[in-house]
Amino acid sequence: MDLDQDVRSRLADGLAAAAPAEWRQIALDVTAAGDIIQTQLLVRPVGGDERDDRLTIGDDVDDLIEGLRREHFRDGQRTWHKARSVLEPG
Repeated sequence: MDLDQDVRSRLADGLAAAAPAEWRQIALDVTAAGDIIQTQLLVRPVGGDERDDRLTIGDDVDDLIEGLRREHFRDGQRTWHKARSVLEPG
């Protein structure tokens, strides 16, 4: 799925806002089935391995993900069930 620049910027801003002070990579995993959407935010800190700190994404990111799912879901047709968005500084 190719996201437009506005959506990418909003997603990046939301993920960065949820991250701890020093990080080198943030990954948001999304799993969707019907109306159920689950998210997991993984952070790779500077000098460390990827970890799941049970960080909470903001409502703006939740709303963005729900909107993308609604926009791309077609009942009875193929649609995305899993997505991963990775953010690195710079």
